Amino acid sequence: KSDYVSINVPLTESTVGMIDEKIISKMKDGAILINTARSKIVDTTALVNALKSGKLSGAAVDVFENEPCTDSPLVGLPNVVLTPHTAPFTKENFREMNKRAAKSVIEFFDGTLGSRYLIG
Repeated sequence: KSDYVSINVPLTESTVGMIDEKIISKMKDGAILINTARSKIVDTTALVNALKSGKLSGAAVDVFENEPCTDSPLVGLPNVVLTPHTAPFTKENFREMNKRAAKSVIEFFDGTLGSRYLIG
């Protein structure tokens, strides 16, 4: 049983509500849940209940159904870290995004950019 569980799956029909009360009940007591994937993957009510009961000792959440996050029941809980959809904002990620953008511009002008990137 893990001390930390990080959600890293895409949002699909099969992942909506994947982390629910049943799954949380099987987690290690005192574990911390991290969700930087998509909000609908985790049942917010089940998460709040687990945090309030002490089943989970904490959560870190970077994704919300409504942004900005002002009305979530997670707001104000002392054992939750909420960030405004900023998980990808790192120096390394910005550097990589800049490299990919520059490469795409070069490939566009030399005719080697794949058609999947072109619209219209």
